[in-house]
Amino acid sequence: MSGLGREAGSAAWGIADQALISLANFLTMLLLARSLDPSGFGSFVVVYTVLLFVTSIQMTLITRPHNVLAAGLQADDYGSYTSGALAGQALLALLFTATALLAAGIAFALGAGLAPLLLALAAVVFAWQMQEFARQLQYTRRRADQAFAYDFIRYGGAVSLIALLWHLDSLTSETALHSLALTAGLSALYGLRRLDLRLGSWRPVFRRNWVLVRWTFADCAGQWLSVELYPFLLAALSGVSATGAAKAVQTLVAPSHVVMNAFEAFLVPRAARAVSRGGKKAMLAFLIPIAALAALPLVAFWLLISLLGSQIIGFVYGDAYAGYAPMIWVCVAGYLALYTVQAQSLALLVLGEVKAIFAARVVSVALTLTLGIVFVTQWGAYGAFGGVLVSLAAMSGVLAWRLSKAGEEAIWTSDETTPAGRDRAPGVAI
Repeated sequence: MSGLGREAGSAAWGIADQALISLANFLTMLLLARSLDPSGFGSFVVVYTVLLFVTSIQMTLITRPHNVLAAGLQADDYGSYTSGALAGQALLALLFTATALLAAGIAFALGAGLAPLLLALAAVVFAWQMQEFARQLQYTRRRADQAFAYDFIRYGGAVSLIALLWHLDSLTSETALHSLALTAGLSALYGLRRLDLRLGSWRPVFRRNWVLVRWTFADCAGQWLSVELYPFLLAALSGVSATGAAKAVQTLVAPSHVVMNAFEAFLVPRAARAVSRGGKKAMLAFLIPIAALAALPLVAFWLLISLLGSQIIGFVYGDAYAGYAPMIWVCVAGYLALYTVQAQSLALLVLGEVKAIFAARVVSVALTLTLGIVFVTQWGAYGAFGGVLVSLAAMSGVLAWRLSKAGEEAIWTSDETTPAGRDRAPGVAI
C-alpha cells in the first residue's frame, strides 16, 4: 500500500474511533439524563467531570509527550521510552486512585451525598488511565485501527452494559461508573499486553518529557481554571440541576468531537514530523487545508442542531429540558471558538511554543474568574456557555498573535531552549 493509502486508511480508522467514542458517550449521557432527575444527573456530571480532569492530567504528563516525542523514535529507542512512560503512567494512576479513595472516605465520614459516587470513581479511574495510555500509544505508532479495537471493548462494552441496566430499570450513577470501570479494565488488559517494550533507564524519559511538560502542565491547570471550571461554578452558584441542564444541552452538540478529537489525535504526530522536515512553513501548509476541510462537516452539523434545537430536545429528553433550546446557539458558538483554539494550539505545540499556549490560557483564566463568575451568577447555565465563548475567543486572539511570531523551527531542535541546551531532550527526533 502506498504512503498516501496508509495515511488515508489511518485517517478513516481515526474518524471511526472518534465516532465510536462520541456515540457511546452520547448514548450514556442520554440514558442517564432520561433515567435520573436533573439533580441526580447533575451530581453524576460533577463526578464525571473530575474523571475527565484526571484524564487531562494524564494526557499532559504522559500520553501527549509520547505522541510528540516518540513519533520519530526507532525500535529500541521507542521501546525504551515507552517502558519508562508506562512506569510513570502506573504511578500516576495509583496516585489518582488513592486520592479518590481518600475523598470517598472523607465524604462517607461527613455523610455527603456524593460519597457512593466517589467510591465508584476510585474503581474507574485506574482502569481508565491504563486503557487510555495503551490507546494513545497506538496513535503515536499510526495504528488507529488498533486504537479502535481497544475502544470497541471499552466504549462499546460500556454502552451495552448501560443500555442493559437501563432496560432492567437498574441504571444509576453508581452502576454506570462500575460499567465504565469493568470495560475499561478489560480493554487495558488487552492493550497493555501488546505493547512493544524495552528495558532501559527511565531517567531519559522524564528528561525528555520535562521539556514539553513544564508548560503544558501549567496550560492544563489553566484549562481547568477556565472553560472546564464552569460545571463546578454552576453547581456552586446555581445548583447541580443547572449543571445537569447545561450537560444535557452540551451532549447534543458533543458529536462534534467525532471530528475534533480525530483531528487532534491524527494530526499531532504528523504535524510534528512536518516541522522536523520543513519547519513552520511546511507544517502550516499541511495543517491549514486539513483544518479547513474538517470544519465543513462541523459547521453543517452546528447549523442543523441549532435550527432544530426545540424539536431535538423534545424528542431526546421530553419535557425535562424543553426551555433550554436557545442555549444550543451559545453552546455551538463556544464549540466554534474551541475548534479554532484547538488548531492554533496544535500548531504551537509541535513548534515547541508551549509557553505561548500557557500565556494565552492565562488570559482565559482571568476572564473566567471575573466575567465568568458574573455571567453564571446572573444567567445560570446560559451564562456558563457565554463565559466559555468569551474566554475561548480571547484565547484564540492571543494564540493567533503568538503563532505569527513563532520561529521557523521547533524549539527543541535548537540549543537555544535553555542555557547551553541543558534542557533539550537528547536524541529526540520529532
